Amino acid sequence: MPDEQEIKIGERLEKSYGFLWRDEDEEQSRAIQAYVNQVGARLAAHAHRKLPYRFHYVSSLDFINAFALPGGPVIIGGGLMAQMRTEDELAAVLGHEIEHIDHYHCAERVQVEDAIRHTPLGAVVALPVAVLMAGYSKDQEFQADREGVKLAAAVSYSPQRAIRVFEAFERLFPAAQTPRRSPPEGLSDAALKTLEGYFQSHPPSAERIDQIRKMIASGQLPNWTRTTPLPVEFYFLTERSFRALGRAELPMRGGLSNKDRKTWQAERDEYYRQAGTLAAQSLALRSDQPRALSILAVASYGLGDFAAGAATYHKLLPDYPAFADSIRQHLEALARQALAVENYAKAASLASHALDLQPDQDSLLKTLAEAQFGLKDFTGASETCRKLKALYPSAADAVRSAADTLADAALARHEYRDAASLAAQSLELKPGQLRMLRILAQAEFAQANFAPAAVAYRKVLDQQIWDLDWVRGYADALSVLLALAHSRIGSTKFT
Repeated sequence: MPDEQEIKIGERLEKSYGFLWRDEDEEQSRAIQAYVNQVGARLAAHAHRKLPYRFHYVSSLDFINAFALPGGPVIIGGGLMAQMRTEDELAAVLGHEIEHIDHYHCAERVQVEDAIRHTPLGAVVALPVAVLMAGYSKDQEFQADREGVKLAAAVSYSPQRAIRVFEAFERLFPAAQTPRRSPPEGLSDAALKTLEGYFQSHPPSAERIDQIRKMIASGQLPNWTRTTPLPVEFYFLTERSFRALGRAELPMRGGLSNKDRKTWQAERDEYYRQAGTLAAQSLALRSDQPRALSILAVASYGLGDFAAGAATYHKLLPDYPAFADSIRQHLEALARQALAVENYAKAASLASHALDLQPDQDSLLKTLAEAQFGLKDFTGASETCRKLKALYPSAADAVRSAADTLADAALARHEYRDAASLAAQSLELKPGQLRMLRILAQAEFAQANFAPAAVAYRKVLDQQIWDLDWVRGYADALSVLLALAHSRIGSTKFT
């Protein structure tokens, strides 16, 4: 195939695949694209064939791959760059793809597809991207490895770091597969599927590593240990930490056994640790990252390190109040999740710490009050409800509804003390509620607290609810009180 024809075919395919990268208009993506262009251009200058090499960056972290098109285009995914630590690794990958073009592997792939489909050469412009992402023959892959590392070494990159690329693949997707309960390092299922396809179509990493090591040992490649830092590494570390945090904060499924709950909690803690570690690594490379700082704070809170979380929050607050507020929002979301699964102690703790950051937030006070109800901390709940009623009457009404529901349930379970306390809380927020007065009267009477029972019965009757049972209840309470009064008078010999 003449170079001119190969270039035209590559341009047509490049245009049809442009949806992968054409929308990358975010500032950070543009910066990474410019960086990839710079590294790629240095490598392309040493390629054997003088073609119009071009480089495209796909920002998706699920795209853990790179591939080439006939005539010059090279595509690399953000998911693959996210596994790199040095520019040398990027050069090894781009060099590998350049060599697939340089040695006609890409052109041959198109020729084969045209032959299979019985179409004129280059007519298959809508070739599925998976066809070109798939690996080549074992010999071709080994050739691209050899020549790609040589190409990178010609621009003074370390061949040793090419080995690390394959080691990273092996770490993420071991050759001896073992069942995983969850994807490693916060990788999505889509990312793992991409990796699976890659390993099904490429030689084993161990063999590829062995080839490079033999080339270094025989002197075909220099044994340089010096490396060039990857200037965009901080960005990918932050993105990976954000993904790990997202995994940590997925809500727990309902209906889990105690054993499964413990397993879920252990996995969640591991994702929090990953998020915190990756964010800290990113901040060590570049400290002025409010997003990474907020992730670090949330991960600290998730692991119960409230002091570290608060310290990071206050570090953000002066210059990045929006990011600081996102920490409070995360804490509140975690508190609501804990409340939903009736982990009242955790909900109360998270809400209290969030209130330490931003006092008197209505939604946080509401969450705290509901958690205190669940913990039967009626003294604390009373204080929280009074503050809510004074500051946010509408929010207090929502808490009152929660207290009503719990009071009904407690009475049905014959937990009279709790029912009375909850009804009293509700009446403090909104006096005169008939349903809560009735619960209070019944619960106090059942505990032989006849004086408050009589008061509650009387308030029901004051609303002209002349139900015979309630009149009788009121009379019973008064009778007992009178009997007790006479007993006390007699015991002191009064006439």
